[in-house]
Amino acid sequence: MRKYVDMDAGEESTLAEKSIHPHSLRHTTAIHLLKAGVDIATISQWLGHSG
Repeated sequence: MRKYVDMDAGEESTLAEKSIHPHSLRHTTAIHLLKAGVDIATISQWLGHSG
């Protein structure tokens, strides 16, 4: 992931200052799905959380 964050930091300078981890991508995906109206239980299942 670091490789791609570093590559994109050239286009978006604030990205170089951020700490990006796989969890960041999972969280961002979950938030976007939630804002799009996807049920939280469905999001939880997609992300591998058991209920």
